[in-house]
Amino acid sequence: VRLRAGATLEKQPFDIDLTGGSLSELLLEEHPWKRIEVAARGTWHGAAASVEGHVGPLSALLAGRDPALDLAIDLGATRVGVTGTLANLHNLDNSRLKIETSGPDLASIAALLGLDLQVDQSFKAKARLEGGKRRLDLRDIEASSGGSDVSGNVLVRFGPRMWVEATLASQSLDLRPYLGESAGVVPGMKEPLPLDGLKTLDGSFHLTAGHARFGDFGVDDGALDATLDTGSLNLSARAGNERVAIDLKISPHTDQWRVDLHHKGNLDLAWLVEAESSGPRSAVPESIDGRLSGVGTSLDALLGSATGRVEVVLGAGRVDQSLARLPLTGVFVNLVKILNPTVNLRREAASLRCAALELTVADGIATSRRGIGLQTDSYNVLGGGAVNMRTGAIELRFKTAKRTGVGLNLLGLADQFIVMKGTLQDPQLSIDPKDLLIEGAAAWATGGITLVADQILGWLSSFKNPCDVVLRR
Repeated sequence: VRLRAGATLEKQPFDIDLTGGSLSELLLEEHPWKRIEVAARGTWHGAAASVEGHVGPLSALLAGRDPALDLAIDLGATRVGVTGTLANLHNLDNSRLKIETSGPDLASIAALLGLDLQVDQSFKAKARLEGGKRRLDLRDIEASSGGSDVSGNVLVRFGPRMWVEATLASQSLDLRPYLGESAGVVPGMKEPLPLDGLKTLDGSFHLTAGHARFGDFGVDDGALDATLDTGSLNLSARAGNERVAIDLKISPHTDQWRVDLHHKGNLDLAWLVEAESSGPRSAVPESIDGRLSGVGTSLDALLGSATGRVEVVLGAGRVDQSLARLPLTGVFVNLVKILNPTVNLRREAASLRCAALELTVADGIATSRRGIGLQTDSYNVLGGGAVNMRTGAIELRFKTAKRTGVGLNLLGLADQFIVMKGTLQDPQLSIDPKDLLIEGAAAWATGGITLVADQILGWLSSFKNPCDVVLRR
C-alpha cells in the first residue's frame, strides 16, 4: 500500500510518499505494518529539503502513542538524524529521541532557523532529547565547530516564565568567528540595547573552558557563571585561577537599564596575548581594578552616564604592538613607541620599567586626577588628560624627563611635551615643544587637562619614579 500526497508545513510545499506493507497484512493481521517508509521532498525557506526513513508500527501511529522514528532530514547541505520514540504525536511528553546533525557551515542552518549568523565553519552535534510535562531536556550534548567544542546539558521548564538551566564545558573555545563584524549586527551607539529578552525568562548558565580565545588574546581555565531572575542578570567570569575576574550586573531601572561592571586582574600579559609566531612577545605583569556604573537604554546613554574609577599598573617587562589592542594599555604602548622611535614594536619588543594609570569617571568623562606615569630605561614620563567614554576620543598631554645624561641636564627636566589625541583605537601622537598648552583641547577634555597641567612640572624629574608619584597621590 502506497500513498502519495502534496502537503504544506508553515506555508512550505512538500511532496510526501508513504509506503506500508501489503493490503492483506492490513486486513488480516492483528498487528500489521511494523514500519512505514517515509520519503518527502520540498523546500524550506528557499533551500531544498527532504525527509527519508521509517516510522512505526502502524498500531502506534493509529493510537497516537509511542511510534518509533528513524529519519534522516536534509535541509540544504545540513543533515539531521532523528531516532527514538515519541510518547504521543501532539507533544513531547515522555518522549526519548537521539538527534545528530552536521553541515558545512553554521550560517546555512542559522538561516533555516531564521537567524543571521555569518560563520563559514563546518559543524557537527548530537544530543539526547527528553520531553516531559512542561519540560524539555537536552542531555549529553556534544558539539564542535572549527576549533571549538562544547558538551553538557540544557534543561528547559515551561510556565508563566520560561526557566533555562545550562551546564556546559569546553576544552577549546574560539570566539573569533562570532565576535567579528560578519558574525552579526552590532547595535549602534544610539540604538536600544537588545535586553528586553531578559524579562521573558529566568535561569542559570555555567560554562568552563580549558582555553578560550577572542581576538589576539586568550585565557586558560576560564569559568562563566550567570543567573537571570525577573529581568536582572548577574554574570561572573573568572580565568587563570582568579588572575582575571569580571563581575557584571544588568538590572531594570524604571524604564531603563542599570549596568554595574567590576573588573579585577593580576596577571602577566604574556599569558593573555596569543603567540602566532616566533616574533616579539610582551611579558609584563599587570594589575587592574576598575568599577563602572551607568544607566540608559542604549550604549550611548550608558557610557554618557558612566561613573566610577579605573586603575592600571604595569610592572617591569617588555612590550610589543600586540598590547595596543587592550583598552587603556594601548596608551602605554604608544608612549613607549614615541620614546623609542628606532624600535619597531611590530618586530621587536621594548623594555618597560613600570607604568601606572588612574582614571576617575563622571558623566561619561574619565579624567586622570592622580595622573598617568611611565618609566623606561631612558625616560620618566608623567601626564594626564581625559577620555570620552562615549566616543573613545582622548586628549592626553605628557612631559618627559630624561634619566640618562643628567650631567647635561642638571634640573632633571627635558623639553619634550607629548600630545596624544584621536581615539583609544587610533591615537595620534606628536611632540609639542611649546608647553602643556590647553587652548587647543577639546571642550569636553579641558577640565581634565587643566587638572594635571599645573601639577606635572612640580612632580616630574629624572630622579622620582613617576609610577610611585601616581600611586602615592
